[in-house]
Amino acid sequence: MINIYLRDIRCHNETDDGLSPADEVYSLVTAVNYSTLPPAFDVTRYGKWTNFDKGETKHGPGVSHSFWGIDGRAADLTDPAKVVFLVGLMENDDGSPDTLRGIVQGEMAASIVGSLTFGRPERVTAMIRDMHTAMGTPTAIGLDQDDRIGRPLELSFTRTQLAAAMAEGVATKTLEFKGDSGRYSLTFEAASSAGVCGLTPDGSAVYRYTGTGTSWTKIGGPTAKLYGGHFGLLATKSPNGPLHRYLGGGRWEEIGGPGASFAVTRDAVYRLAPDKQAVYRYTGSGTDWTKIGGPASKLYGGSFGLIAVNPGGNLFRYLRSPDRWEAIGGPGAEFVVTRDTVYGLTPDKQAVYRYTGSGTDWTKVGGPARKLYGGGFGLLATRGPNGDIYRYLGTADKWERIGGPGAEFVVTRDTVYGLTPDKQAVSRYTGSGTNWTKIGGPARSIMTFGG
Repeated sequence: MINIYLRDIRCHNETDDGLSPADEVYSLVTAVNYSTLPPAFDVTRYGKWTNFDKGETKHGPGVSHSFWGIDGRAADLTDPAKVVFLVGLMENDDGSPDTLRGIVQGEMAASIVGSLTFGRPERVTAMIRDMHTAMGTPTAIGLDQDDRIGRPLELSFTRTQLAAAMAEGVATKTLEFKGDSGRYSLTFEAASSAGVCGLTPDGSAVYRYTGTGTSWTKIGGPTAKLYGGHFGLLATKSPNGPLHRYLGGGRWEEIGGPGASFAVTRDAVYRLAPDKQAVYRYTGSGTDWTKIGGPASKLYGGSFGLIAVNPGGNLFRYLRSPDRWEAIGGPGAEFVVTRDTVYGLTPDKQAVYRYTGSGTDWTKVGGPARKLYGGGFGLLATRGPNGDIYRYLGTADKWERIGGPGAEFVVTRDTVYGLTPDKQAVSRYTGSGTNWTKIGGPARSIMTFGG
């Protein structure tokens, strides 16, 4: 499955509006999926970016703000002829970017329906014409309206590029816009929605599994620890060093300072300060973080959201607004966050509980366990004298053994990966019985991200 999103935007020349010393720009992307009837579509806004000067590059929000799939979640894309992506660029004056996005959304609905019987080249031409017209709609009171920078352009990826994204993690495409004396380039990425990585035994390199046989690709150098989730892959290069985010294609960027721990959710990464006195959320830009909470002892993250253990051992869920948290439970030996809830292991490790989603109510779903693992594939636990791995079947006390012991396991959207007890091999669960397939050699640790 693939996510497509804006990676960055670069200003080569500012526009000439005669009013401000620097530009303020935003982009609108129309994405249409013709594999459904009626076609699914949406218009996504990126920016606005303020104080944009010649020679500057500003980052987009990355995979957390994808326009493909249509709903922002990863989706299959094997036939580029079944989609149309159109990109427009605006210079903001007194107009409203959100109002214009809504106008373009409405006009494109009519354009998509009206061009359904056209061949693809004629359809794209008509849609570009209609999007360009819609982007010229006034949204400000007065004369200082937002200006179009050139005409909308089609963004397309070939089958080969999409296959490369699935195998190597990312494919890039750059579009250049010229207009009103301005020139900007926008770089987009198509990225595999999920990946499995391994850190070499000596910590000198990070490798990503290609999905084929036992083939892995090097994507990073010396690393102390890996963190992963739907938001992406992150790493600290030294034990007390800053946090870096993987951008694809072997590229990383520093996004923040050290932390006592980090947690990754569907749309963000969170940091517990080194002294554990505050919790921060990454804004998605540069190295900027926003404080969202006070003291905590540990953070857990997943698609369900951010969970924190306070200094007293009680469990709190972040309500997505600074300093707004709700108590959801008491102490536990550990917790895991899955797609739809939180699971906890009692302090004595004699029972596994599932959060009901209401107040501080939990339901017992299993007995003794050593360690819990969770993700899109569900809840797993190591149990018994040997530490074999079991999968929870969704009903209280219903579990199935799916494999033997491991040094660690990671859970993806559709399966589980394990590192053997001696850390000499990485294997993938086939989904049947207790069958696993070896996919790699020795590793210090493994991590999954995306999807």
